[in-house]
This record gives sequence, structure tokens and C-alpha cells, in this order.
Amino acid sequence: MKKSLAILMAMALVFVGAGCSQSGEGTAASSESGKPVQESEASTSAEATAAGEETKAAPEDGKVLKIGMSIPVTSAVYWTGAGYGVQKAVEELNAEAGKTVAEFQFFDPGAFDLQTQLKNIEDAMALEFDGMVIAPVDADGTVNAIDMAYDNGMPIFTIDLDANTDAILAGFCTFNYNAGCTNAETMAELIKAKNGAYEGKVAMVMGYATVSSHVARCQGFRETMEEKYPDIEIVFEEFSGKPEEDLRVSENALAMYGKDLDAIFVTGDTAANSACQAVDDAGLMKPVGDPEHIIIVGFDGEAQGIENIRAGRQDATVAQNPIAMGYNATMALVDYLRTGVEPKTDTEDRLIEVAHLAITKENLDTAEAQEFLWADIVSKADLDF
Repeated sequence: MKKSLAILMAMALVFVGAGCSQSGEGTAASSESGKPVQESEASTSAEATAAGEETKAAPEDGKVLKIGMSIPVTSAVYWTGAGYGVQKAVEELNAEAGKTVAEFQFFDPGAFDLQTQLKNIEDAMALEFDGMVIAPVDADGTVNAIDMAYDNGMPIFTIDLDANTDAILAGFCTFNYNAGCTNAETMAELIKAKNGAYEGKVAMVMGYATVSSHVARCQGFRETMEEKYPDIEIVFEEFSGKPEEDLRVSENALAMYGKDLDAIFVTGDTAANSACQAVDDAGLMKPVGDPEHIIIVGFDGEAQGIENIRAGRQDATVAQNPIAMGYNATMALVDYLRTGVEPKTDTEDRLIEVAHLAITKENLDTAEAQEFLWADIVSKADLDF
């Protein structure tokens, strides 16, 4: 961190008899390939504190850690999944200890409302919370509040979305560029199975031009196709600024290329469902294996996408894991609060990759895919927020 050690030394005076301690690495240790070795559980393995590494005092014995949680909206199952990950981590910590060692409180920011989320952070500070796990609704707008929280001894870890400040100790998220590469590789294999070669015409329905995650997915997809599959031609690209425009964009692609189109890549499963509808409405919906079948690959792992894959309408989705994001961030935050050692991260801007998985009908029911069916998991969970 760029903050002064003096702040942390002053914080140490608050805790009686506390001192510097040894700590774990945080979460999602990377393999040689750069992929996290274990994204579903946060690492708590101990190692000696490195020279010059900043630490904070450990909490008093018997102190119950108070964790705040702020997700952008509860009406979206994706964000509910991230929140459930926080709840799941706290429940496991308490079960393992046989008593309450941590508790969480949900602070509702409304629907991506910046001012409300800023108040969430201020309220957590006023209530002397030990730390927060948040998905920042505005990368720049939340900076001052996050900096203030850090200065006042309340660290914040982020999930899925990031904030432009070095006061964030770690952010747990899908690496969207990498996931876009997975989209391309998955689609290329599907095209080869259909055409007998890595050759074909592809349309891109690219979601929001102003949302960095969608842009990164498209960039990863496009560059992978160009570098690895030069005979798969991207013949159509159009952003869709609103959900109600998704259908129109897919219709535009079909109007231009019709049955000559081999595949459609869509940056979200809601939009992929619109692509399925557009293909259906155009009378072009053919079963997998038919030479005129139009491949549709989505993103996120939403319930609608999984249902479409089971029904044979959508070929694949690259699923994120919001439950793992919330879980890992909470475990890493608690580890930091207990030991004072910052988690090791995968990038210079302190991001930690949470794994994604390409889901198709072939692997949908495998053990590997089950933890990525987050929408189904959340629908059955007993939520405390």
C-alpha cells in the first residue's frame, strides 16, 4: 500500500497486547498457467512476514469481526449470488470455530445508486465495522469514501467491480479479457464440429460500449479469433446499449447474413436469449448437427442461458462465479483482519482472478460445472439479506 505505516501503527494502539503476526497468502494462489489453483476457497496458509510488508494489529481475543456488505442491487440474481458468497463465508467461519467469530450486515445501495453506496460506507465507519466487501457502483465516484475508510482503519475488498484507488487491498473478479478468449476458443471448437474446419462467419452482439467488462470480453474474443483462428471471420459487430435493443441487434446481423452466418457471440446470457429469439423468429433455428444450425455462445451462466443450453437453443455460455467472488473476498478480508498481512494478488492493481468455465450441454451435469451454476444455487439458498 502507498499509505503510511504511521496510520497502521496508530491503529495498533487500539488493541491491547496485539503485535505483528505471520499470515497467509490471501486467496486464489496461481498455478504456472496463471489460473487460480483454488478459487472456491480462500487460502489461510501462513508464511513469515516479508521485510517491509505492511501489517496491522490483530483483533482482540474473543472479538467478533463485523463485516459490511454492499452489492449494487438485490433484484439481480448475479448480485444476490455475490452477496450469498459473503454470507456463506461468515457461516463457515462460525461453524468451524464453534461460536460466532464474524458477522455481516447488508447495506443496500438501492439500484446502482452512488450516493446511497457512499452512505453505506460512511454508516459502516460510524458503526465501527472492521471491514467491508463491496461491488463499487462507480469506479471513480467511490474513491474518496474508500480512501477515508482505509484512513480510518476499515479496509475494503471489492468483488466483480473495481475502484480507481490503491486503498483497495484486493479485488476478486473474473478477468474478462481472459474469459473473452475462452468464448472464442469455445466457439471455434463448435464451428469446427459444424463445418469440419476452423472456418466460418461470426457476428458479435457486444453489450454495453460504456461497461469495461463487456469491452474486455469483446477484445479477448476478437484478438483470439484473429491470432488463432484467422479463417473464422467476424463479419458483424454492434453494441447494444439497452436490454431492449439486444433483439434488434441480433435481427440486424441475421438480416445482413441470414443462414450464411455460422455463429453469434453475445456478451451476456440475457442478450443470448434474445439472439435465440431472433434466430427463431427468422425461421433459422435448426438443431445441433444440422449444417444450417447457427451457434450461439453467451456469457455469465445465468439461469436463462443454462435453460437454453439444456433445450438445445444455445450452444454454450462462459460462466462466472459470483458466489466464489463474495466468498473469497470475505475469507481474505478476515485473514487480513486477523493477521495484518495483505493478500497476494495476480496484478499490479491488486486484482485476484476468480475462475470462469465454458459450459456446454456436454459438461453441464459434471461435478466441475456444478459450482458455476450459481443461479440454481442461489435459488435454493436461505439468504439472510
